[in-house]
Amino acid sequence: MLPEPTLTLTLPSIHDGTVLDCRIFHPYSLSPSPRAPPWQKHAAVIAHPYAPLGGCYDDPVVDVVATTLLRLGFLVGTFNFRCGAQPLVRDLSRGPRVQSKMQRTAPR
Repeated sequence: MLPEPTLTLTLPSIHDGTVLDCRIFHPYSLSPSPRAPPWQKHAAVIAHPYAPLGGCYDDPVVDVVATTLLRLGFLVGTFNFRCGAQPLVRDLSRGPRVQSKMQRTAPR
């Protein structure tokens, strides 16, 4: 289980008004303890499973992977891409907002 994040922040999108939630977790090696080993300068960004299908940064897969990397001494960042779960999503290859595939194939 992940500890409380060392830092929680939001990043604005450069394309629209979407805000991305972020969490940063420091490994034990970055603690002020004199017994902490030196940081090996490893870092990882963990992305959750596909948001429209329910993924978020509290996902169990994110938890297991991030916890394992923290124990190995990595600084870990997680992002919440839940904005993709909205019925309309931006298709950056085409530019305008389009209906998601899930919405088009859903029974009416």
